[in-house]
Amino acid sequence: MKNNKALLNELLTSAEQGSVCAQYSLGAMYRYGIGISKDDEQALLWWLKASKQGDAGAQYNIGGMYRHGRGVPQDYEQAVYWYTKAAEKKYAKAQYHLGCWYLRGRNIPQDYEKAIYWYTQAAEQGDAASQWRLGWLNKEGKGISRNHEQAVYWYTKAAEQEFTVAQHNLGVMYRHKDDKQAIFWWLKAVEQQDSMYFNKSELQANLGSMFSRGEGVPQDYEKAFFWWTKAAEKNYARAQYYLGRMYDLGEGVPRDYQHALYWLTKASEQGMMLAKRRLDAIELEGQQ
Repeated sequence: MKNNKALLNELLTSAEQGSVCAQYSLGAMYRYGIGISKDDEQALLWWLKASKQGDAGAQYNIGGMYRHGRGVPQDYEQAVYWYTKAAEKKYAKAQYHLGCWYLRGRNIPQDYEKAIYWYTQAAEQGDAASQWRLGWLNKEGKGISRNHEQAVYWYTKAAEQEFTVAQHNLGVMYRHKDDKQAIFWWLKAVEQQDSMYFNKSELQANLGSMFSRGEGVPQDYEKAFFWWTKAAEKNYARAQYYLGRMYDLGEGVPRDYQHALYWLTKASEQGMMLAKRRLDAIELEGQQ
């Protein structure tokens, strides 16, 4: 079995003889320190060689190097240049990033039309992040007329690929229109990793409310209690209030004065007036 040095020498020989695959692989090895010391300048050198032979992956990676200033001074203009070269070869990741650059106007003029164009190119290749972005653009009417049907279409495409924020957004769009669909997508979203695009505790509290009221699902206080507890334990005030009221009223759980006070106090301490009013009322009732 060959050792790492022998394999590296073989790869280097192939790369020097013009093998695009070897050049790309060497770039990746140097960039990520795979079997060799990390060296961004060497990574860039080999990816530049691969890019000259039209390798879209290498062009995309070079764009990333310029974007983050790895092995070269940070240069957004060069990043866009290399992302564009890769995107024109139908490299979906590059198309998505170009869409983001034009959407945000980061060191280039903001251009919704170009953002939509590149997101669409990537979305049609199945890129979930681009599908989600198109859903958002259609919902908000950014660069195009608001289109509810297209928003649902693209959100669904992304959500079916387990793209968490798209699942959440679908739930929001279906809420109060088709609660069965809303809770279906929210239950999928809430079981996945946290997202910077929505508050998971808020989502858990919403699920608790839907189970409590029987919206889109049969009424189920046990599940309401489960989801409110999840959110309350993360210090989400609305869920703390609802838990306090469950204990206060004995709704789905045995009445428990101490637990009611505990959760209502937690919510009140975060400024929730409903919880404060209920605590004041409990105090008055105790004085009578």
